[in-house]
Amino acid sequence: MKNKMKKSYYIAGAILLVAIIATSAALIKNQLDIRASNGSTTQDPMINVDTAEYQAYVKLESDIEAPLQQSDIENVYFTINTSGEVKFYEYKNSSLSPLEATGSFSVKVNMSEQKIPAKIYYLTKDGKTSGYGLFTPQLTTDTIKIYDYAFFHLMNTPAQFSKKGAYMLAVDTTVEDFYINNKIYEEPYYCNITNGETSRILSEENRQPDKMGAKRADYSLFTTDVMNDCKGELLFFSSRFYETDGANKKLDLFESGNKGHNNVDNYRMIEDISDFYAKNVDDGFICLKNTATGFDAVLHKDRKAGSKEEVIKSFTGDFKNNYLRYGDYIIEKATLSVFNMVTKESYKINAGSVSDFKPDQICIDESSGAVFMRGYSLNHAAILLGNLKTGSGKVLYNEKFLNLINPVSNNDGSFTLTASKDSKGSAYYYIILAEK
Repeated sequence: MKNKMKKSYYIAGAILLVAIIATSAALIKNQLDIRASNGSTTQDPMINVDTAEYQAYVKLESDIEAPLQQSDIENVYFTINTSGEVKFYEYKNSSLSPLEATGSFSVKVNMSEQKIPAKIYYLTKDGKTSGYGLFTPQLTTDTIKIYDYAFFHLMNTPAQFSKKGAYMLAVDTTVEDFYINNKIYEEPYYCNITNGETSRILSEENRQPDKMGAKRADYSLFTTDVMNDCKGELLFFSSRFYETDGANKKLDLFESGNKGHNNVDNYRMIEDISDFYAKNVDDGFICLKNTATGFDAVLHKDRKAGSKEEVIKSFTGDFKNNYLRYGDYIIEKATLSVFNMVTKESYKINAGSVSDFKPDQICIDESSGAVFMRGYSLNHAAILLGNLKTGSGKVLYNEKFLNLINPVSNNDGSFTLTASKDSKGSAYYYIILAEK
């Protein structure tokens, strides 16, 4: 399987417990394994299961053909199966309703001298366009070398770059990310949805090849959150100055040159950052930077390398092992303390009589303050439903929590979760949960 080096040093900031892993792209058609990515749970019989209490939080439960993922459009979700077929759903009034795709088109993007094909299904609603597609060798008659998987994400181009095209296509070649939100993308393209033509935003001419012959995937990495938050030049992440498999591999924050049209004059702004996070605010931008004892949330006053930094808050301990991030929020696993890096507000969730609950996945509804956490207690799968504003929290145990995927906020105090009916991902259902 091609290219795990993109995120081999850590998978930090991914808001997930369960990743669906295909042992190779050739097997993605037939079998997907579900594994815990943070912490561990056990298949032992559940303890303290109170089915009636759990059901009081359930607003709806129904089968779904594939895990629901969050689109770029508010309260619109999508599914994509291993045949590359995409369906859209809208959340409204505590239920999901199917939406017909606005259209589809075929595309071929140039990656490492290979033209990777896919069919993109897209939806335009409320002034936004969101689309998705999949490449595996089984889905094309073209002969493709080096790559055996690619996920495609169509989105509106940030205003600064719109002169080159209204739409942007992002590509992720890490098969382990297939069914998760918050993917880390390594290739951005301008995309014409009428004829499928694409052109690069960042050149690959300066990139070194990896061991498989592909241009380094960790040369320029970005998330949709950072792209959509773009102001001025494009911020992105890179490990280009480190060996691909080196023990001392780090992640740095870069800025594109010439409005993102080339990377000749990219420069490294901040070295050794903790996570794929960069947020523009009125007086600069915020990122997470590693320190000798942990990491800092820091505000950079301008876009110059070595510019003045203001520490917003210092954290002790390793980011990956001791903390989670959801958007602008940092969560300490051991204490359930929550900090908003933009507003500088602190919160504490009370898990009641359960003292050992450790989250490995979190979702927050900012409007209501509702919080969903998935984790474990006494080595058993558990969830916590709580609220930042009140500090209240309720831990629930249920066998349904063993194979949860992708909690998403519905922006009304409720959360939509997908769960697999077994450990192989043979069938799925979704659950809509809310505080009583």
